[in-house]
Amino acid sequence: MKTGDSAIILSFIMLLICNSSIAQNSENRGINLRFGAGWAECVNTSGVVGCISVSKYFRNKKYTIRNLAFKSSMEGNPAKCKEWGLLVGKDFNSFSFSAGLSYSWGEKRGTIYQYAESGYQSLLGIPIPYSTPDMYTGIPFHTVGIPFELNLSFLQENTVYSGFCLFGNLNMEQPYVGFTLYLNFKMLSKTNNK
Repeated sequence: MKTGDSAIILSFIMLLICNSSIAQNSENRGINLRFGAGWAECVNTSGVVGCISVSKYFRNKKYTIRNLAFKSSMEGNPAKCKEWGLLVGKDFNSFSFSAGLSYSWGEKRGTIYQYAESGYQSLLGIPIPYSTPDMYTGIPFHTVGIPFELNLSFLQENTVYSGFCLFGNLNMEQPYVGFTLYLNFKMLSKTNNK
């Protein structure tokens, strides 16, 4: 079984345990499922990021399981990263802040193996300019980190709402920060609908 598969199974088991133990709590606000996309900056590169998270409230705290994937948008740079994190946080009206512990893995930029080139090549006797980027090797990594996020939600009282998230992960291998725009789906439990 792959590491990513194990993390998915573990996340759903944790969510089921939280859901069953919280079901009797009067503060139950249901489960929030969030999909986000945005941009991230990390050492030597930047690129697109996608995020899926599941949140549950218990005793005025927000518990979140976050799955995040980053890929460098720079040609020739193989940097990529995936993260599974468990975060605990607090809501302050439309704002929330969470931090926790995560497991991250992927590839970071290694050494250069081919330098950039530029020049002209002929196409039917017409000189056409061309260029190639520096090409780098990828170095695999696995690490534990401290994920964090600051969320600003719009129209949070609705079942479906949007928001803006500033996030990051402090670790020894590939630390990064970034932002996502997200769509949140609030799935209320039966106890909330009574």
